[in-house]
Amino acid sequence: MNEPVVRIRDLWFSYGGHPVLREVNLDIGHKEFLAIIGPNGGGKTTLLKLMLGLFKPEKGAIRIFGKDPGEAAHRIGYVPQNVHVNKTFPISIMDVVLMGRLRSKGGRSHPGKTDRIEAGRFMEQLGVWELHNRRVRDLSAGQLQRVFIARALATEPEMLFLDEPAASVDAQGQTELYDLLKKLNEQMTIVIVTHDLIFLSSHIQSIACVNERLYYHDEPEITPEMVEVCQCPVDLIAHGLPHRVLRPHKDDADDRSASA
Repeated sequence: MNEPVVRIRDLWFSYGGHPVLREVNLDIGHKEFLAIIGPNGGGKTTLLKLMLGLFKPEKGAIRIFGKDPGEAAHRIGYVPQNVHVNKTFPISIMDVVLMGRLRSKGGRSHPGKTDRIEAGRFMEQLGVWELHNRRVRDLSAGQLQRVFIARALATEPEMLFLDEPAASVDAQGQTELYDLLKKLNEQMTIVIVTHDLIFLSSHIQSIACVNERLYYHDEPEITPEMVEVCQCPVDLIAHGLPHRVLRPHKDDADDRSASA
């Protein structure tokens, strides 16, 4: 049996003495597609940053590919929430994606021909190659999000973390984004923080609901226990079609049996 690519045991983290995460345990398998959900302020983004080595736990252990998070960070592509971009800065989309190549090559200051070829390959994969000479200010929110994912992929990661990647993208853009992530999942492990399980329900393999503590479910559905323990936002469970994300209650099943 393969070892998990992420292993977290008894993790605790606080801000200014206020607990944000407590007693967190989690294993993430190779090529798993995990959605992290939960209320605002519940610790979702903090958990990502701990796995990236940006924060240090006050208690417990995190191992990424069997190593300390700081030693494995170069193997993870990261698309943060609310990337702030100065749209007046005269930088091309190609240059944005090339930033990922510089990181993957140990901080080298000048990209080479091979870097440009690889950056172009990822831009083609994300459907933004035709924008490579455009400026950031010329792109829609959905196009810009694809550029940031291309930049993350340019690091040639084995695992991809995304924090609310569809927050400013319209419904059509979200559908296209999640279809793309499903395809990428054939090559790598994906961990996504999201509120959009309606779109993701046919793509993900597992769910971790985080609200200080973590509740893990190895199927792409929200259980009544998760709703109760994690206080999941109502819009996560308001729609069951075309993919049911809330398991039927036992009483519902009994009622159907009785009426049959």
